[in-house]
Amino acid sequence: MPNFHAWQRRTMRRADRQLWSGVLVLVAAGIAQFCIATFAASAGPGAANILTMLRYLALAPFIAGSALAIVGAWTNWRLRRDPIMYYYRCDGR
Repeated sequence: MPNFHAWQRRTMRRADRQLWSGVLVLVAAGIAQFCIATFAASAGPGAANILTMLRYLALAPFIAGSALAIVGAWTNWRLRRDPIMYYYRCDGR
């Protein structure tokens, strides 16, 4: 494959975007969890059941964001350990 280093760089950029989008999803889900919990404390007993259900549904972005961040970080880690990629990064090309 003649452009193996270019393919690796494109993959690293994609993995970086995947990693940071996963972190962004985790932060947004954490803020949503905090807002739901704060609102549930001041809500009446009827709304508390609905808000409890929403808190459990808001766990799905935590799982998705964690998966995105883990896969992106693992891809970056694997590509940085590759000696061919290391050569091109140190050479400046």
